[in-house]
Amino acid sequence: MVILPGSEKPQPILTVKPQSSVFTGDTVTLSCDVGSSTGWTFLWRKDSNWESSDDAGTKTISSVRVSDGGTYECTAQRGDYYTDLSHTIKITVRVRPKPVVKVKPDVRVFRGERVTLTCDIQETGVWRYSWYKDQDNSRRTDQIYYSAGQDQIYIITSVDPSHAGLYRCRGAQTETQQNSEISDGVTLTVSGLPTSTVAVTPDSPVFTGETVNLKCVINSDHSNWRYEWYKDRVILQTSERYTVNRDTLTIRGATESDQAVETWLGSLAQQDFSID
Repeated sequence: MVILPGSEKPQPILTVKPQSSVFTGDTVTLSCDVGSSTGWTFLWRKDSNWESSDDAGTKTISSVRVSDGGTYECTAQRGDYYTDLSHTIKITVRVRPKPVVKVKPDVRVFRGERVTLTCDIQETGVWRYSWYKDQDNSRRTDQIYYSAGQDQIYIITSVDPSHAGLYRCRGAQTETQQNSEISDGVTLTVSGLPTSTVAVTPDSPVFTGETVNLKCVINSDHSNWRYEWYKDRVILQTSERYTVNRDTLTIRGATESDQAVETWLGSLAQQDFSID
């Protein structure tokens, strides 16, 4: 038998893995170590309340909840002998963040448009972002469509029908390797360019000096069009003779040169009208 000199009680060393700050659903393991001696029973305390005991010196909390957060300590017992309490470890449990996918200009786009998808995570830290496309509702994350690194934005410079589909994203913190939830899916629809016509009032032909209204009609259920009117490939601005009002151009004192007026809105719609 070896009796250690001195009257100080040993103090267990308390450690935590993977770290003391975790998200809901993570697994946390606390270890209480009194060195190489054996035969100990370990007692656990949370927020100054005794909770449980074991012979292994480990306490594992699977799928942690916010209520599992708090201050933890341990001590060891052998017969009637108790060690001192360990130092305290504070476990912080935060709700696992869920990203939101944002799409610009819209989830319904036309072939050739530039589309920007943003993976928005409302949680501090440095994140690495992954994108998933056309995965089923089981939300599998084994097939990454695009790994964006620390850039939360995924840009499609010229969208085509192959880009249509369901997009989700997820983040992983670079320091702790903790994952966010995977976002809800956003469906991107890609259509061909719509057709457009220009209606002329009064009916063609019109006479020199008349006032003419040109109205651009887009065959599409989209409403957020930006209209540009051109004459001889030069953009028209409101002036003494021309009034530009979104989809309508008014020409006062029409001349033969006004037969070259066009409108442009993603695709070109040109209407010729004759001036007598």
